[in-house]
Amino acid sequence: MTYKVVLSNIDKSSRNWFPQRSKLFLLFHSCVIRKLFPYGELHQDMKLTRNKLLETLRRKNEGWTTYQVRKIAEISIRRVNQVFKEYLETDQIPDIGKRNGRPEKPISDQEIQIVKEAYTKYRVCASTLRKIIDRDYDLRINHNRIHKIMITQGSAKSNTHKATAK
Repeated sequence: MTYKVVLSNIDKSSRNWFPQRSKLFLLFHSCVIRKLFPYGELHQDMKLTRNKLLETLRRKNEGWTTYQVRKIAEISIRRVNQVFKEYLETDQIPDIGKRNGRPEKPISDQEIQIVKEAYTKYRVCASTLRKIIDRDYDLRINHNRIHKIMITQGSAKSNTHKATAK
């Protein structure tokens, strides 16, 4: 739907001239901004708990639409489909939130030895030790990993009271 803008018909010197009354107004207001989430509003707390998961699978098995199930469980349509697909493939209720993600890489003896040597030589914290190990040994170890090694050796202690931001 396009409109030709005819500016000759508009008398701008008139006191009562408003853009709403011109065809220019129709041109600019004919475009439509689409909704970002066309399936309703998404909730901030979209955590899929065990109860919501069981309810989602039960209702999908009963024949409810994905949209209806999504509204009740307060999760996205895509997530409903992902969970239901995994349920159909494995015939088991999916384990959600239980030790998922990348497995932890074990600490090697070489890393322990290097951290021990660097700490006895410099006596600094883990974040500073990371830079020193990178410079001296050309080995990149994360400061959290260095801190874990230092805790097991007794060189550092875990901070139970984390510093709060002011």
